[in-house]
Amino acid sequence: MKSRFSAMVCIIIGLLITILVNFTIVYYSYKEYEDDFQRKSELVFASVHDMLLQHKIMIGALISLFNTSLSVNKQDFTVFSHKLLKINSAVAFTLDDNVQIKYLSDDKFTLSTLAGKMEIDPYGQPEYVMQGFTSITVKIDVPNMPFLVYAIPHAIVQNRLDIHLEICARLTLMDTQFNNEYCQDDANTGIASLFKFQGSYARESPEYNKKFRILAWSIAPPRSIYQLLLLVLFTTVMGGSLTLLMCHKIRSHLRLTLMTIETQAKLALLSTINHEIRTPINAVLGYSQMLKDNDSGSMSTQDTLDKIIWSANLLNSVAENTLNFAKAEVGKLTLDYRDVNLAREINNILDYYRAFGQIQDKHLIVNMAENVAGNISLDSTKFFQLTTNFINNAFKYSGGNEILLDVSLKSVAGQDFVRVAVKDSGKGMSRQALRAIKHPFTTDPTGHANSQSGIGIGLYTCNKVLEQIGGSLCIRSQNNRGTLVLFRFPYRRASSELTSYQCAAPEIRYPSQQESAATQPVKVPVRDRTQASSSGLSLLLVDDNRFNLEVCGSILESGGFKVNTFQDEDQVLDAFKASEPDIVVMDYRLAKIDGISLIGQMQQHQTRKVHYFILSANDRSEMPNADAYPDISFLRKPLYLEVFMELLDLKLKLV
Repeated sequence: MKSRFSAMVCIIIGLLITILVNFTIVYYSYKEYEDDFQRKSELVFASVHDMLLQHKIMIGALISLFNTSLSVNKQDFTVFSHKLLKINSAVAFTLDDNVQIKYLSDDKFTLSTLAGKMEIDPYGQPEYVMQGFTSITVKIDVPNMPFLVYAIPHAIVQNRLDIHLEICARLTLMDTQFNNEYCQDDANTGIASLFKFQGSYARESPEYNKKFRILAWSIAPPRSIYQLLLLVLFTTVMGGSLTLLMCHKIRSHLRLTLMTIETQAKLALLSTINHEIRTPINAVLGYSQMLKDNDSGSMSTQDTLDKIIWSANLLNSVAENTLNFAKAEVGKLTLDYRDVNLAREINNILDYYRAFGQIQDKHLIVNMAENVAGNISLDSTKFFQLTTNFINNAFKYSGGNEILLDVSLKSVAGQDFVRVAVKDSGKGMSRQALRAIKHPFTTDPTGHANSQSGIGIGLYTCNKVLEQIGGSLCIRSQNNRGTLVLFRFPYRRASSELTSYQCAAPEIRYPSQQESAATQPVKVPVRDRTQASSSGLSLLLVDDNRFNLEVCGSILESGGFKVNTFQDEDQVLDAFKASEPDIVVMDYRLAKIDGISLIGQMQQHQTRKVHYFILSANDRSEMPNADAYPDISFLRKPLYLEVFMELLDLKLKLV
C-alpha cells in the first residue's frame, strides 16, 4: 500500500514537473516570437509613416511656393515640383476655375491626370479623383488657379509595402487598401493560429481631411513551430520516462528497505534461535563430557555418550551454519581472525568424527603438508563449519568407507589461503547437479537422494560463504569415480607465538570400530595438559542460565581453576571488588545488562591485570560494543577447554 501511494505521488510530481517545463519552454518561445514580431511591425509602421510624412512635407513645400511668390509661372512650377517630386515619384498639378489642368510637374503623367475628375468628398470638400492614384486636393490663393492637386501612385505605395517579406503590412490610405504578399498566407486555424501576432497604427491629417491606418500581423515560422512541438514532445517523453524511472527507483528502494528490515528481522530471529539452541547444547555437551570423564560407566554407556556428544555437536554445527549462511546471503558475514595452530584444528576435526566413524564404519583419512604444523591467524569456527560440511556431504553420498581430506597452505597473488581438498568415491555429480554451486535447491533429478554426491542448498550456501570471506570453491566430479571438492579459506600470518603442536605422521587415519583399541594413540587428558598452567588462578564465571553455569564451572574446574560462579549480575560487581579474580568469563546476554558493559564497569575498579573473556552463543559481529574493548577475548558456546586455554596462554605470554 505504501509502495503504491509513493508511486502515485511520484507520478503526480513527475507530471507536474513535466507540465511546468513544457509551459516554460512554450512561454519563452512565445515571448521570443512576440518580440520578433514587435521589431518587424515597428519597422513597417516607421516605413509607412516616413513615406506619408515625406509626401506631407512635399505638399507643404508646394503650397509655400505659391504663398511666398507673387507670381508663379508654369516653368517655375514645373522646374521646382519636378526636382522636388522626382525622389518620391509623385505628381503635382494645378487646376483652373474650369477644373482644367494648368501646371503639371511631369508630362509623363498627362494622360493619368486628364482621366481624373473633380468630386466632393464626404466632408463637403472638392477632391480630384484619379485611377491608380491617391490624391489630396488643396485650395491655394492664386487668381484663376484655385486648386493644387498632389497625387501619389499606388504602385509606389505597394512597392514600399512589398519590401517587408516576413510580416503582413496592410495599409488603408483614405479609401484604398494595400496588402503585401505575406498577407496572402493568412492562417487562422490549427496550431499556427496560436502563434499569430498582430498590431495596428493609425494617423490623421486634419488639415487635409485625410487619414490612414496600417495593420501588421505575422505568424511564427512553421519551421520554428515544428521545432517547438518536437521539443515539447521530447520533453514530455523524457519527463514521462524519468518519472517512470524515478518511480521504479523509489519502489525498488522501498522494496530494498523492506527487504533489509525483513532480513534484519530474520537475522535477529536466527540469532535468537541460534542462541537458544546453543545454550542447551552447551549443557548437553558439558554433562555428557562430565559423565564420559567418569570412568565408572560401562563400554555401552561410553558409546551412548559418544553418540550424544556427536549428535549435540552436529546440532550445534547445523545451528551455526544456518546463521552464517543467512548472513552470507545478505553480505553481513565477516571473519573473526585469531591465532591458532592449524594442525590442532585439523585434529579437532578428527576428534569430531570419532563417534561417526565408530557408528557408520566410515573413516576419515587426512593428509597434511609440512607447513600445516605452524601457527596462523584464522577464523577457526567458520573454517571448521565449512570443512565439516563438505566432509558430511562426502560421508553421506560416498559409496566407499573412506573419505580423503588433504590440507595445505598456499599463497595466490599475495593472498594466503588454507587449501582444503575433500575426496569421496561416490557415483559422481551430473552436470545439472553441479549447477547447485550457483543455483540453490538444485539436485540431480535422475538419481536417488542416497546416490547423489552433494546436496542442493549446501553447495550454494557454502559457495556464498566463501565468496563473502574472499575464498573460492571448485568441484570436480567424474561418473562413478567420485567427487573432489577444493576450497580456499583465507588466513593471515600469526600475530604471536602459540604452543607448538606436532602431528604424529603426515597421514592420520581414524581407526574403525573393528580395529583394536590398543592400537589407538593414547591421548593425554585435557586436564593433565592444562592444569599446570592454570593451577591456582582464580576465575569469576557469570551466566544467567543455571545449567550453563554448572557445566562451564565444572569444565573450568577440571582445568585447575578456582571458579566462583554467579547467576545474578547484581552481585557480580561487589564480588569482583572484594576478590578481584585473575580471570573473568562472562555471558554476553544477561538479564539486566550485557556482559561487555558489565566488564567495562569492572575495569573501572580493577587494581591489577585481569583477563576478560566473553562466552556467548552470539558472534562477535552481533555485539555492537565489542570493538570498544580490544582486550576482551571472545569464545563461542559450547565451551571447549583447549580453545579457552590457548587464548589464556596467549594473554599470559603478552603480559
